[in-house]
Amino acid sequence: MSQYVHRNMPLTAGVSRVLMRELFAEEGFVKRAEIIARVSKYRTENGGAATPKDSCVSAVKTALRGLELAQQAERHPDAAGYWQIC
Repeated sequence: MSQYVHRNMPLTAGVSRVLMRELFAEEGFVKRAEIIARVSKYRTENGGAATPKDSCVSAVKTALRGLELAQQAERHPDAAGYWQIC
């Protein structure tokens, strides 16, 4: 990835969507907790504004629902909490 463009910005659902598409594209099914952890870690390491854990969880959940509606993510049919970013 090039320089982080969301530097010093809070984590929002929109920022989460962008990061998930970049970090998890074509990776297969990943547990939601892993998505939250990697998005949070990437942001911290690249200058994103500090975000409380509950806000991070909320932003990622909202982003996943949005990606699902846009057919850019899907839930695993047999394993709760696993997502694939398309």
